[in-house]
Amino acid sequence: MSEFKYLGRLLSSNGSDWPAVYYNLKKARKRWMRVSRVLTREGADSRVCGMFYKAVVQSVLLYGCETWVITSQVLDVLRGFHNRVARRLSGKRPYLLPAENEWVYPPIEEALEEAGLFTIEHYISVRQNTLAANIATRPILELCRESEWLSGSINRILWWTQKELGGMVRPRWSQGLSLGPPVAVKNRQTCNVRHVTLCFYQGYTLTLSRY
Repeated sequence: MSEFKYLGRLLSSNGSDWPAVYYNLKKARKRWMRVSRVLTREGADSRVCGMFYKAVVQSVLLYGCETWVITSQVLDVLRGFHNRVARRLSGKRPYLLPAENEWVYPPIEEALEEAGLFTIEHYISVRQNTLAANIATRPILELCRESEWLSGSINRILWWTQKELGGMVRPRWSQGLSLGPPVAVKNRQTCNVRHVTLCFYQGYTLTLSRY
């Protein structure tokens, strides 16, 4: 079995997030198709439509994105859908100038502003920072750091350690950074490790690894 669903999210045997991204995108398109018909029929304001989009559609689109490896390709796919929705809500769609035979694209910033939306990067950052905040403030984290290795314990890597063994990147915390958006992803094909710095929280950077 190469893929299976767990808690509503598709997991693949090779660790790729693309199946989950495409699955969410497919569901979000269907959800948006149904919701947009109702909103159009009722003549809802663009900002009201934006609220419905965030609550009903975007929650489906970004489900599980807290643990995704957000590459530029994944971001382009999510941004494309998000921007198309914003243009439809605001009415600022591309139009053709017959004389010049040229398509004109209104600024996406104006479309997002009129629909009451932020960029898709902002929503991903909020979700990932929320996850990191919950992890950073859990008492179990400090308890694990203060724990002692007992004789006879299973010899395995612990997720709260700061070691790097055999070239495999382990979860680690580093100080000196402030709150900010997700950082670029690094992909190590040689040791089959992919890790991503999820976010910053209260001067800490959380890096998660997947094997």
